[in-house]
Amino acid sequence: MPSFKIFTNDRGRKKGVPLYSCLRTIEAAGVAEVKAELAALPPAFVPPVCAPPVAIGWPPMDRPSRAWLEKHVNA
Repeated sequence: MPSFKIFTNDRGRKKGVPLYSCLRTIEAAGVAEVKAELAALPPAFVPPVCAPPVAIGWPPMDRPSRAWLEKHVNA
């Protein structure tokens, strides 16, 4: 079963860019399970309190996922 990491915007913003950290790793068979996990997050991690949570397949294989991580996690 594929792994996904759920990232939440719990680090505020830097130069207008929301900064994220990994909340947890999940195993999910498909997109529906990932969406259900995101929908079940506590209110402290979802809009309007924070920027929307993001789930990325792990390990990140595609360029857009790696670019997002570089911009929002490693900033």
